[in-house]
Amino acid sequence: MKKTLQVAAVIVLCGLLLFMLSACGGSSGSNTSSSSSGNGSSASTRDTLNVAVETDPRNLDWRYISGNITWLNIAMMISEPLWDVTQEGEIQWVLATSIDYVTPAQWVIHLREDVYFTNGNPFDAGDCLLSYQRSERTSGQPNFTTQMDWENCRAIDDTTFEMNFYDFDLAAQNALRLVLMCDAESYVEEEYTTNPIGTGPYVLDEYVQNSHVNVSRNEDYWGEPAIIPNIRFRVLGEPAQRVNALLTGIVDCALIDLTDVEFTSTIPEYDVHVRSQIIGRAMNLNYRDLSM
Repeated sequence: MKKTLQVAAVIVLCGLLLFMLSACGGSSGSNTSSSSSGNGSSASTRDTLNVAVETDPRNLDWRYISGNITWLNIAMMISEPLWDVTQEGEIQWVLATSIDYVTPAQWVIHLREDVYFTNGNPFDAGDCLLSYQRSERTSGQPNFTTQMDWENCRAIDDTTFEMNFYDFDLAAQNALRLVLMCDAESYVEEEYTTNPIGTGPYVLDEYVQNSHVNVSRNEDYWGEPAIIPNIRFRVLGEPAQRVNALLTGIVDCALIDLTDVEFTSTIPEYDVHVRSQIIGRAMNLNYRDLSM
C-alpha cells in the first residue's frame, strides 16, 4: 500500500507541474495589432497573427500528428471532423448535422450539404469512408477504435454515411471527433503530408520545415468566416527564443515555460494565461475474437 501511495503522489505532483503557458498581446489585441521591435522594425501586420510554437510537426497529415496538441489544432483549422465534443460531453456538429443511432453498434450519419474542399471538390459520404479507413489503417499509428466493422461501413448516398461496429464502444464518439475529412477524389498520401486539402476555415499557404507554417482565411468557407485573415506559425525550439520573440515584437503569441512566467508577465501589453494540461490514462482490453 505504501508503494501505491507513493506512485499516486508522484502522478499528482506531475499533474500539478504540467501547464500550458501562453503569452499573448494584451490591450492592443494580438489578432489585429501592429507591433514593432526595439529597433523600430515592423514585426506584425494588421492582417497577420504571428504565433511561436515549440516544435516542427514534420508533416501536416493529422494522422501522423501524435503527442502535440498544438499541431493537431492547427491541422483542424485546415481540415474538419464530422463533429466535436465539448468538455461537458455535448456534441457540436461540424460537417455532420445529426446521427441516427439505429442500434448502439449501428450509426447513420447525416452530412451537411453544399460543403466543398478548397480544391473545389464537393464533400460527400465517400470522403467519410476514406477518412475513417485512414484512422484505422495507417501503418505505425494507433487506432481510434478497435471495434469498427469496415466491411459494413458504406455511403448510403452523398449525404448519408452508415457506420457499423463489431461491439458498442463507449469511447468511439469522443475518439472519432479527431478524424479529419480528406478529399477521396484527389487524396495522395505523399502530397497530403505537406499540402493537406480540407474544408476548414483556413487554407495552407506555405510550409517550410523547421521554420514556419502560413495559413490564410478560406474565403469560400461554408461556415462563418475566420476573424483573422492570416496566421503565421513560427517554429522556435528554445524557450529563450520564444521570450525574445515576444520582447522584440516578432510574434504576438507564444507558448512559454514555467520558469519564464514571472519575467514574461512584466512585458508591456502582454497577458500570460496559465491552464492545466489534462492527461488521461487508460488501459484498453481487446475482447473480440481476432479470427473474425
